Amino acid sequence: MKRKAQIPLPARYGIGPIQVTGVSSRTVTMFAPLTSSNFSKGTGCTASITGPSQGAPGYVILDCSVGMKTVINKMRLEVLGAVGKTAVIRIRPAK
Repeated sequence: MKRKAQIPLPARYGIGPIQVTGVSSRTVTMFAPLTSSNFSKGTGCTASITGPSQGAPGYVILDCSVGMKTVINKMRLEVLGAVGKTAVIRIRPAK
């Protein structure tokens, strides 16, 4: 079984680590647990949020097209490219 890429994030972002679960020529799909009780997302990537529920943390699934930027909690995420099964993602603090 091939391992998926996992990107650790600082706790202050309130999300993560991000796991890349799919890459196509135009879209990158990612999964991340929510590590804070608040969740906010700006425009950009499509987000499907589940939970939290009793005994289970919440999580988010993100679908981001190449060139798309979004802000999630205190993190800015941008998908710079996707080739084959490789994605290039830029993550930095939100302003």
